[in-house]
Amino acid sequence: MNNPVAKTKADELVDRAISLAEGAEPSEFALAAIKRDALQERGNSPTKAYMVLGMVAAMEWDTESLHEHHKKAIQFSNASWARLNYAASLVRVGLLQEAADEFFRASEQEPENLSGLMGAIFTATVAGLFQRAKDATATFLQRGGKMDSLIEKMGASAESISGMLANLGVSDAEYIRTQELAFAVLRENKTRYNFIHTTIGHDPDDNNVYVQIGVFANSSKVIDLECELAVRLSDALPDWHADKLIFAFIPLQ
Repeated sequence: MNNPVAKTKADELVDRAISLAEGAEPSEFALAAIKRDALQERGNSPTKAYMVLGMVAAMEWDTESLHEHHKKAIQFSNASWARLNYAASLVRVGLLQEAADEFFRASEQEPENLSGLMGAIFTATVAGLFQRAKDATATFLQRGGKMDSLIEKMGASAESISGMLANLGVSDAEYIRTQELAFAVLRENKTRYNFIHTTIGHDPDDNNVYVQIGVFANSSKVIDLECELAVRLSDALPDWHADKLIFAFIPLQ
């Protein structure tokens, strides 16, 4: 029987960062501790150390440091997993167009890894990059992926969403700007989200597009967030189709 390979300190740091990212809102103490340990590990395992620092920056809502650390990690090792981790941090803070770019790059580096391509399709669809998502979906199916797994993750395909938006007279640019502002509101209020689900009304009297974003906030906070988003949308999009493209924050607390 082969003995299991002992984890390095860098591996343990990555595990700690993932645990913090997946759990409840991490404490300042926990973030400071893992940041200190990652800084000390840069000389031994720079890729993973900088990757962890990028993950911590995402948890701290520090987008400038997020970019800086993840890009340094990729400079030391241009492996697809480093890009996938970068993309995951970008998704966490709602920078979905940038996340889609990194998912696509990772998928190009490792075509057999369908999870990277799924991430690219999902983020491109939510970000409103519909043609890129459609092309990537065709590639995903050609590589043996199953459409059911995509629909389960996204709620609706890029094809169906873009088609319905066109029928409603809502441009891709309006959709893109709407989601950008929604995630900007969450970032500035340091409010994490848990899921994004897009659906299309099929009732004869309701064929609108709905985007639901589950957020770690109570009902009172969600009302404040939605009011702030409505003001921003009205200012940025004078012809905003509020009755056709409907974004809603769903309270998870």
